[in-house]
Amino acid sequence: IIKNGILSCKIENFPLYVMNAYMTTNVDGDYSVNNRFAKYLDAQLKQLADVLKTLSAKKNEIIIAGDFNMAKDSDFYEQFLKLSHVKDIFTNFNTPTQHPEYSPKDKEVKRIDYIFLLNQYAQTTIASAKHLFTQKVIMPNGKSLYLSDHIGLRTDLTFHFPEEYIKENPNLALT
Repeated sequence: IIKNGILSCKIENFPLYVMNAYMTTNVDGDYSVNNRFAKYLDAQLKQLADVLKTLSAKKNEIIIAGDFNMAKDSDFYEQFLKLSHVKDIFTNFNTPTQHPEYSPKDKEVKRIDYIFLLNQYAQTTIASAKHLFTQKVIMPNGKSLYLSDHIGLRTDLTFHFPEEYIKENPNLALT
């Protein structure tokens, strides 16, 4: 991915990729298409959508999570959903994923972190979707700090593959 990247892990004997993405940092907190980082983000999202399309064409399910540095109410978010055909696991949440003290003071804090799912072969159940690192913790030096400048996202998923898919893939690890 231009200037940043993705990490990818293929689960052995299971048609699943788990990926982590980090898109161009937007230190301005401006998530409009006119921001100074827009052309990088646009190119990165298009590259990522191409990667997802390639992996999905090989009958893989994909979980991709990370700091996308795009607001849920931005044009970039809608564009990425259309290009990649992913589902936003936290679609019902609008909770900001940055702590305000780490963001520009004059900007509204937004949700910029996501867990997306691209599944075409398995029925997937989302058992839970939770936020992590929402409270400060006392450090050994006595200071009270957040564990991250971002609020973490956690989900539990279950994949149910159809019988015909299982028959076509005898090495599939289902336990």
